[in-house]
Amino acid sequence: MESGLKVPKIKKVAEKGLYGAFSVILEGVKRIEMKHNNNIILQDPPGRDFSVEFSSVKKIEKYLDSPILDIGCKAGKLVYKLIDKGYDAYGMDIGPRAAQQWTKHREKFYEGDIEEYIPFDINFKLIVMSHVLEHLYNPQETLTRLRGRLKNGGKIFIEVPIGDMRHISHKIIFKDLKEVEEMARNGGYKVDESSQRRVDNCSIAYLWLSL
Repeated sequence: MESGLKVPKIKKVAEKGLYGAFSVILEGVKRIEMKHNNNIILQDPPGRDFSVEFSSVKKIEKYLDSPILDIGCKAGKLVYKLIDKGYDAYGMDIGPRAAQQWTKHREKFYEGDIEEYIPFDINFKLIVMSHVLEHLYNPQETLTRLRGRLKNGGKIFIEVPIGDMRHISHKIIFKDLKEVEEMARNGGYKVDESSQRRVDNCSIAYLWLSL
């Protein structure tokens, strides 16, 4: 996929010495990440449409209860499905392109960074975080803050990749399921259920948390 960035010629990089070359490469990575955060959508692996997986109601149906917050909701497919089923559902995403696709029930969506602000002046019975934590600088701190927005008896559903599935916007790699469970417990949660399975070439962890 074209990033639209010009890569410095090898000769010019070499002339800067080892430290200079590293600086050039690091600056390039930062510029690519900035472009991604401004919502250049990277391609899914061949034959894989992550939007279908992200918007699946089936994986969370056992604990569905209103109100529901989908963090990292992208185009809002899961939120719209839940609203159509009669649930009081909300969504948030950091990407402006995602926000452009919230054409209905606009009051149910918020564009912003979950590490900076938790939107909506209500508490939730279910918070969904599907492939979100690996994009955060401090996922444990974010989970701790979300405790104050979870109702008694409420649940948080977490879905994260395990191992070396490195994406340009990933801030952290979880080495195994145990590490994710430990992070959740350190964030002040009980791990009610956890599992791990292969999905195509990726290993995905699934966790249900409660207070």
